[in-house]
Amino acid sequence: MYIYDNVLKRIIGIVSRESQNPNPKLAPCHLVWKNETEIVIGWADRVKVGIVQTTRALHSSEFTRDLIIVQNIQLDLGIVAGVAPFVYEGDSNHLVVLQYVLSDEKDKEIGIPSGKREPPQLVVLKPNPTSDSPDEICRDSLPVRGYQIYHCCDYMFATDVDSERLYAVAPMDMILIQRRTIAEKVQWQLDHKNYETAYEMCDNFQKELKDTPYRTEVRCV
Repeated sequence: MYIYDNVLKRIIGIVSRESQNPNPKLAPCHLVWKNETEIVIGWADRVKVGIVQTTRALHSSEFTRDLIIVQNIQLDLGIVAGVAPFVYEGDSNHLVVLQYVLSDEKDKEIGIPSGKREPPQLVVLKPNPTSDSPDEICRDSLPVRGYQIYHCCDYMFATDVDSERLYAVAPMDMILIQRRTIAEKVQWQLDHKNYETAYEMCDNFQKELKDTPYRTEVRCV
């Protein structure tokens, strides 16, 4: 894949396809600009982060631009069906990946699972500036109807430009991707009978839970 600069009228970077990647028709390339100088590319089992660096000539107004790949992350259980920047707890240095599950290395090469197909996974990652091993924040399987017959190319991310909302899109579903509220996290702990954790959350986030059913009262006995 070539990155072309419309101002300089030249190619400023080449993103190579890994030799073992499946057919692009089954695992197409996904790319999104995080800002004017940073691009995120998801292709097969790789997520790459590139930065456009501008170099100015000494004592001249001329300049050049080059794309430098600063992160090359390999997914552990599949190939990329979508990738996007993500803000987590106020930190914009996160990525969210829609992962088509292919746990076997041979399956990754052809892009089709040899066994039963699984629901796609949503994985939130925080890139590590010193290595290609990111911190995994969370992952979850998405409740997609018909996943048993879908290929990787049947999924994608879509963005609502006006609200900046992110959706995971499948042939029969569109799922809104957003952070859970504190109240929803407390309810999840209660549903899983983690009562001590739920109480600690209520105690630590009393301000956020003030107008919800989840709140604690401190009484002197």
